[in-house]
Amino acid sequence: MSRLLGSSIVTSPYRLALDMVVLALGATSVWRMIVLDGRPNWTAFSVLLLLACIGTRMRLHLPGLENSISLWFPFGFAAILEQPPWAAFVVLSTAGIFDRINPGRALRASQSAAAIEALYFVASTALATLAATSARKS
Repeated sequence: MSRLLGSSIVTSPYRLALDMVVLALGATSVWRMIVLDGRPNWTAFSVLLLLACIGTRMRLHLPGLENSISLWFPFGFAAILEQPPWAAFVVLSTAGIFDRINPGRALRASQSAAAIEALYFVASTALATLAATSARKS
């Protein structure tokens, strides 16, 4: 199995177990968000989704840092604050996948490694979104 955050082969059963736990928790989080009640403000949801996807193409270069930062995160954060969990998850995961297929990024050596990395990203986004929206309600 390819390492989720790289391209080398992982032989450690501990890493494989950790990956399976993250994917299982991500799937559970998605299911939990589906069954939670909540109707989004469809206008705000559409605008946040559009701006988050457009923001993946914009980069911010901060002084003193070598890497650039994508501008989709502020719109995802606004979705966490203003929308129900499933709508925030849709905004964050869609923008994150758009960011991963950005033509400006270097392509992975294999398509399967890129697909596994995207799946891992969606699972971890589901966990983070559910945790953030649950904390917001408390």
